[in-house]
Amino acid sequence: MNIKTWPDSALSKKCAPVEKFDERLTNLLEELTDVLKDEKALGICANQLGFLECVFLIKLKNEEILEIVNPEILEQYGEQFGPEGCLSFRGIFPNIKRAKNVHAKWKNRNGEEKEGVFYDLEAREFLHEFDHTLGKTLLDNVNRAERKRILKEMK
Repeated sequence: MNIKTWPDSALSKKCAPVEKFDERLTNLLEELTDVLKDEKALGICANQLGFLECVFLIKLKNEEILEIVNPEILEQYGEQFGPEGCLSFRGIFPNIKRAKNVHAKWKNRNGEEKEGVFYDLEAREFLHEFDHTLGKTLLDNVNRAERKRILKEMK
C-alpha cells in the first residue's frame, strides 16, 4: 500500500467517524499495523493510506501498538516543543509546539469505549495523528517562514 505524501488531497480532508465495527475495519487496522511496522514509524492515520476514516495507530513506549478509532480529546495541558516527523513528509522534522499531556477517549476495533492519558512523546504522537483525522498536517502547525522553508525543501 502506498503512503500518501503531501500534497495528496487525502491529507487535507477531514475523516469521517467509523460507524461499523466489522471485518472491513479489522482489515484496515491490520493494514495500518503492517505499514507502521514496515516503516518503523511511531504512528499512522488511515488517511495516509487514502481511507478517510477516524482511525489511527500509535506506538507506545512499551512497543505496544494502540489502535484508536473515533478519538475525542477531553483535555490537554502542559506544553512541549520539539521535532516531529511524518510519513507523508519524508525527511522533514520541524519543531512543533504540542500539549505535554492529553486525556482522551476512543473506541477499539470492537467498538468498546477506552479512555486514557498520554504523556510526553505519546501525547505528541496522539496529537499528530489526531490532526490527520482533522485534515491537518505538519504545515498547519508551523509559522509562515517554516512553512515556506518546508515547501521549498520538498520541491
